[in-house]
Amino acid sequence: MSNELQIIIELITAIITGCGVLASIIIAVNTQKESAKIIEHNSKAHIIFYIDHIRTSNKFYLTLENVGNSVGKLLEIKMSPDLDYNSIDGYKNNNLKPLTEAQNVLLAPKQKISSWFSFANYKDKVFDITIKYITLDTNKVFNESYKIDLSYIENVESLSHYAFDCPDEKTALIYIENALYELSERIR
Repeated sequence: MSNELQIIIELITAIITGCGVLASIIIAVNTQKESAKIIEHNSKAHIIFYIDHIRTSNKFYLTLENVGNSVGKLLEIKMSPDLDYNSIDGYKNNNLKPLTEAQNVLLAPKQKISSWFSFANYKDKVFDITIKYITLDTNKVFNESYKIDLSYIENVESLSHYAFDCPDEKTALIYIENALYELSERIR
């Protein structure tokens, strides 16, 4: 084999090796960026607002909950149209403000706060929600917007996430325990 051919083969080998190293570096950097995003997403606060309904008592609750894994602070929540306790049939209390007017509420991971509000004969059923909160360990601010449509409530038998058909007594007892826990959370 000639000296020139050996140099060309070594040059091609070096180029292929260099491309492999470059590809490995690019893959490692992208993997590290994706891992950092996943870690940030899984460790942030995630504060949500929803309207909970207990069908058996026809009670509604405005609920703020931190479903995330870090302490968060609700900075503000906007609901359109606004809620007004004075618009509830037979209820007059000019001083009471709905939970949707709360600001600077600190919520630990998995903590929630709820406040009663009657939508039984309330004129509005569709609401635009904008919520702004901060994850305290990173000081990163999040803004989220979504709709809540309560018009479906009349057609839903139950909003519980537990099944009613029990294959055995042990499963039935677990469902009862979960229901009692959920009830105790509501009355705390």
